Amino acid sequence: MKNYVIGIGLLVLAFYLIWQQGTQIPPIVDGNSTAPYSDSNKTGSGRASLPALNPSPIQEANQSTAVPIAVNEPLSLGEERLVDRLENPYSTPVFSNHTGALREVRLHRRDRLSKDYNMTYEGEPLLALSFEDEGGREYKRVLPDPRAFRLVEQTDPMKILYRWERAGELRIEREYSRETNSSYVIHHETRITNL
Repeated sequence: MKNYVIGIGLLVLAFYLIWQQGTQIPPIVDGNSTAPYSDSNKTGSGRASLPALNPSPIQEANQSTAVPIAVNEPLSLGEERLVDRLENPYSTPVFSNHTGALREVRLHRRDRLSKDYNMTYEGEPLLALSFEDEGGREYKRVLPDPRAFRLVEQTDPMKILYRWERAGELRIEREYSRETNSSYVIHHETRITNL
């Protein structure tokens, strides 16, 4: 009987502590706030809070190795374009303009693989970007249109570069490359630059 009383007492204490902790969590700040980014937005830990971003057209940077794709009509909000340029006899990665990430990986029948196998990521793509605070809570709507990543043509056919830019504030570049002798390896680099 004594063990039952101790167990129930510990359960009540645990639920009380969980309830108490829930009331102490500060509200989550999302990307809809209109406060501009400045040094006054820094937290006590020395980290700066994320700026509020608004949709704007992307400006392509002039680079000697990159030529922007001519887009006849702008993408509407939520429209997705898929690219499968880094194909080899072993696999085909399918890239999406949704955060410049992988939407699908197609493994081809080869050597030890007895049949074709497709890995499709329906909701968030593989390697999709997300922004979180120090507590691990995700910032929603930091990127006003996550499908606004633009494909930048490369002179190297074994490279793909996606770019998203908020004029004067932030640039995100996602580069994927593949060596001609590799079977399944895809190299990936994400660069986030404050402008």
